[in-house]
Amino acid sequence: MIKKHKNKDFNNYINELRINYIIDKLQKCSHHRNYKIATLAEEAGFSSPNKFSAVFKKHTSFSPSFFIKCLEKKIPEYRI
Repeated sequence: MIKKHKNKDFNNYINELRINYIIDKLQKCSHHRNYKIATLAEEAGFSSPNKFSAVFKKHTSFSPSFFIKCLEKKIPEYRI
């Protein structure tokens, strides 16, 4: 069903939901921007910070730390 309706395999779909969850948290809750990448990865359900960073970059084209810096500087073109 996921492949048919979302045009993604299960893992990519779940990873996208996880990344969107963290992006939402980072945008709405400024205290999340102070968390370590490992903490964000764990909260999103990733097995490691490296996997989280790779999936985050694949989804957004930015590393998590760069994305957070842009949010802190209120650069609107980096919001998703």
